[in-house]
Amino acid sequence: MKASELQPGTKLEIEIIDNLKTEGSSSLYISEFEWAEGDKTIYVAAPIYEGKYVTAYIGMKISLYICKKNEFYKIKAIMSERLVKEGLPLYKLNIEPEIERIQRRQFFRFDCVLDVRCREVELENNKVIPKGRFSTGLTRDISGGGTCLVLMEGLEKGKMIECELRLSEQQVVKFLGTIVRSHLHAQTKDRFEAGVEFFNIDNKTRESIISFIFQEQRKLRQKGLI
Repeated sequence: MKASELQPGTKLEIEIIDNLKTEGSSSLYISEFEWAEGDKTIYVAAPIYEGKYVTAYIGMKISLYICKKNEFYKIKAIMSERLVKEGLPLYKLNIEPEIERIQRRQFFRFDCVLDVRCREVELENNKVIPKGRFSTGLTRDISGGGTCLVLMEGLEKGKMIECELRLSEQQVVKFLGTIVRSHLHAQTKDRFEAGVEFFNIDNKTRESIISFIFQEQRKLRQKGLI
């Protein structure tokens, strides 16, 4: 993949690496690709955290993480300029020409409460076999890689579930997920908390989830809540 192949508005995660932290230990922020100048220079929206634009200085190392056609890519960059275009603060980044394809397991997590229906399933010859009825629950957070659910019943680690997640009144996304952790909810003690990692999620569904996160963050910023 080349930078010139990216479409304006593509959602991405941005990691700003300072001298006190190693790559992979810094916080991740949601951002958006704006445009490219050839394959060596790109412009991205400056990310916001707690109501303020995240500070990045000229010369800082930056890593960008992008999902395209269900593949994950990492772009290494150097901050070359901060600018404002039509009221939008931007980062101008000089990037390495070689864009690395990676296995991506770390994603920005957005705290939110959404309705979800789920049931245990099994895969037999790539066919989904239900193992029970749908039950209702809520999300605690969501990301492009998975979600944390609060459920009435516990599910064993390693089990697969089928979920229907309501992002809005008009939009419901469906996906399969694997239980990666499960324990009693710390506060209620009568409900269970389950960490779910998406399983072979299609790119359209993942993009819908990431777009939802981006839109909800924008709403919270406009209200001055973050």
